[in-house]
Amino acid sequence: MDYTGLRGVGAGALALVEGKIAGLDVSGGQYVGSYREADGYIHGDNFMSLPYGGTLVTGVAVPAGLAPQRINFSVEGAKIEGEVIALNTSSGPVNVRLTKVSDL
Repeated sequence: MDYTGLRGVGAGALALVEGKIAGLDVSGGQYVGSYREADGYIHGDNFMSLPYGGTLVTGVAVPAGLAPQRINFSVEGAKIEGEVIALNTSSGPVNVRLTKVSDL
């Protein structure tokens, strides 16, 4: 995945397998959650944490040990790969693009 915010860019890897989400990014972010498919959409309930602290692409500084940030999403299943997905997070807007590497 790659993503942009008002104050930066980032990249990482996510796995969506059998209803579960797990991943990490280059700034030390960790992603854990779940998803379900319904009516042609993928609905996700994800938590992002930055265990060692840092600055998000939205420009928000995160101290080490802060509780994970919840990020929910719903995207048309046909658009989940390669399309830009606009997310409204509690720290500001983030645009995400996912790229499928392989089936697991």
